[in-house]
Amino acid sequence: MLRLRFVFLLLAAASAISAQTGNQLPRVTLKKMVKVFINTQYAAKTKIDTREYLLVMDTSSCNTITASEECVGGSCVCPNVRRFHSHNFKLLSPKAEEVTFFDTGRAVGKAVEVPMSIDELTSPKQGVVVADELSQEVCILSADGVVGMAPPGCSNHFNLETVFGNFVKQGQIAPIFSVHHGRYPDGEHFGEVVFGGSDRKYMVGELTYVPLVENNSWKFKLDGVRIGDRSIAGGNTQALIDTSKSIIVGPEAQISNINKAIGCTPVQKSGLNICEIDCNKIESLPDLVFTIGGKNCNVSAEYYIQQNGKLCYSGLQPSNIDHYQIGDYFIDHYYIEFNWDKKMIGVVESRD
Repeated sequence: MLRLRFVFLLLAAASAISAQTGNQLPRVTLKKMVKVFINTQYAAKTKIDTREYLLVMDTSSCNTITASEECVGGSCVCPNVRRFHSHNFKLLSPKAEEVTFFDTGRAVGKAVEVPMSIDELTSPKQGVVVADELSQEVCILSADGVVGMAPPGCSNHFNLETVFGNFVKQGQIAPIFSVHHGRYPDGEHFGEVVFGGSDRKYMVGELTYVPLVENNSWKFKLDGVRIGDRSIAGGNTQALIDTSKSIIVGPEAQISNINKAIGCTPVQKSGLNICEIDCNKIESLPDLVFTIGGKNCNVSAEYYIQQNGKLCYSGLQPSNIDHYQIGDYFIDHYYIEFNWDKKMIGVVESRD
């Protein structure tokens, strides 16, 4: 069962300043979508025309997606999913197309042009996919849809520019945004996206930058992956910091080797395939290490092991992909800058 946790930040004491204008940078408070265990994903309040939506910000997706008034099945059976409603839009495509999100999600719909805003940033002619079919992932998170945060100009069926790309084209922000996840002293989580730059108050040290391997996504090359002292992958492995993921997904053989190394056992629980482990072993498990730009980025077992009551299991999921999709519990440790100006990703240890 998923539930929505509302998280609020005080924005007045901002320390992120635009290098271009000297003005305070736009910030967007993220709301944490919480399961009853550690998995987390974040969403932001977004306005499409005059209606407000809660949309998951997804760095792996190109499209902004919301449900149509005619949508049936999948996420649209959920009463909480807000439908697209506007009299101020232009139809861009007479034919419905299928688009993907969250890697596994799918939507079938038509593209429209409509005003859209996130906090104080506005895209007056934003392309949005209005879906007549929307798979269940959105409903499971108690969200209304997706904001695609892939790089500007990323390829998609409708040739729509991303929201981030439109903000940049209009000169509202520098071509950078950054993501921070943190915890209050009581253990509660909060999140924030800064558009147009980064916030040093969340950083321990300096950002380490690595170049993107392509212009169509935020993928970059890892120097290596290991679990404790055991090497899992070398320098030919690619990764994506994926804000739509609550866990880490990666190449099947490599993730299977990690799970074998920590001693978990593949089982099926409530129809889900997981790799179960004794909760008492968590403190003795080694760190998971991603080496990025020569810097070792460690994640402790306290984070990569998921816990639901007395059930503990690996937060590393094998898939038939050729790269790592690195999600929430890595971002809990590291502040991430998505820098389209430099065509780079910046990573630095974060503080709350």
